[in-house]
Amino acid sequence: MYAGNGNPAANAAGGNTISSGGTLIVGSGGNTSSDTILSGGVVSFTSGAYDTYGGETVSYGGRVIFGYGAQLSGTAATVSSGGTVEIVNGVNYGSSGVVNILEGGVVDFNAIKYSAGNTYSGVVSGNRLAAYVNGGFTAYIYLSTSAYNGQTFSGSVDAYDGGLDITICYLGGTMIRMADDSETAVEDIAIGDSVQTFVDGAETAQAVTWVGAKRQIVRAGVPDDQAGYPVRVRMGALSDGVPHKDLLVTADHCLYLDGAFVPVRMLVNGGSIDYDRSITDYTYYHVETERHAIISADGALAETYLDTGNRHGFSQPGQIVVLNSRSLDWHRDAAAPLCVDQAFVEPLHARLAQRSGTVSASPVTQADPELHLVTNDGRTIRAHRQAGRHVLFMLPAGTTGVHLRSRTARPCDTVGPFVDDRRDLGVLVGAVTLWSGDESRAVDTHLTGDHDGWAGREPGAHRWTTGDAFLPLEESMRDGALLSVEVQAGGPYLVEVNQDDVRNVA
Repeated sequence: MYAGNGNPAANAAGGNTISSGGTLIVGSGGNTSSDTILSGGVVSFTSGAYDTYGGETVSYGGRVIFGYGAQLSGTAATVSSGGTVEIVNGVNYGSSGVVNILEGGVVDFNAIKYSAGNTYSGVVSGNRLAAYVNGGFTAYIYLSTSAYNGQTFSGSVDAYDGGLDITICYLGGTMIRMADDSETAVEDIAIGDSVQTFVDGAETAQAVTWVGAKRQIVRAGVPDDQAGYPVRVRMGALSDGVPHKDLLVTADHCLYLDGAFVPVRMLVNGGSIDYDRSITDYTYYHVETERHAIISADGALAETYLDTGNRHGFSQPGQIVVLNSRSLDWHRDAAAPLCVDQAFVEPLHARLAQRSGTVSASPVTQADPELHLVTNDGRTIRAHRQAGRHVLFMLPAGTTGVHLRSRTARPCDTVGPFVDDRRDLGVLVGAVTLWSGDESRAVDTHLTGDHDGWAGREPGAHRWTTGDAFLPLEESMRDGALLSVEVQAGGPYLVEVNQDDVRNVA
């Protein structure tokens, strides 16, 4: 397939799917965009061809080629893991041409023919990735992000054309400070190695007694903190030079700040500390020392592994030197207190957000829970009226149970991540009373049973729903009845959530 050089379709090409063995060549004067390049497919832009703002999507095994004189505008391509963008010297990036390369994406510098006798590297400065041969600059490409600034990637031979491949990966391993003051990537640490730790305020060397690895595949359709996305702590996010490069940790991993361990998810601010949603499949590591301790990870103070009962979820090489016969406890065995109290974390969150120069947009919320009932036979019942905290519903004869349905929200979303309450809550139900004729009786099945849609029990004569809570009424009513539901609390509820809605503060 060919577009350009007078072809009537020259400016109409786009939105194509290029499968294995297929090739789309875009010639001088032609343009295309929004093509999907599957494994074995190729799209080639020759001299004078245009790649417009829609951009190409390069899947695993696919290849997009930007030849000499090709014109790039905006994000010319998004290259997924295993996909390749081939760059020929002389590409015209204009004023805004960039390529979005995701974790595992490859840049093939075609003009540089790989030879085993040379040394190759890719060095990122700002958003420019430059290829070096034996220390000398040879070619470059502009990336869509400066997140890789300061990183150096190794080179390899491209199997397609023999050129130089630079594979973009997120920060190499997290670097752990060792007892001899050197740094070692966490994935290279072995049982018996000695690491620098801090226990009770004192610096001391401890032997590694266990190392574990676990693969994480992000789950779709759940909040970021539960989906499994790693949290990226930007270089300098905590203080000047701390961490000394971007630090990637899981959402519940703790950093040591202001004398306590704090889960990093509670510090997410949408700027210097945020979920990295481009990483959807990765392996993370944990290191255990003789005693739970504070260690230096990329220059930031963090925790070693504390076995609270989840060791079985990790794989580990070699033999375990020390294996606790009991599960450990944060209150009794931790090197520092674990603090998730809002009064402690919120000022810390505010300080780090202010330091980053960004503030997250306040969530848009609403107070109305939109509480209604659905009967056992599927009928929807709206509130008859409300008297203070009591919402009244007219029930039809024969009703043996109802579902209390409402909006739901997580306090950590509506108030802020510094609130350690990730439950998805509907309304807090107190007293429930059923009126039939002149008689009334209390209904307490939500307090005494464990029926679907109710959150865990807590002190007091009340219980939260989770948006669709079943309330059995125990016996069928011959006549209609009035059900009174006391709503003690609820909301606010999100109207919409846009986690990327962040503005810079001058």
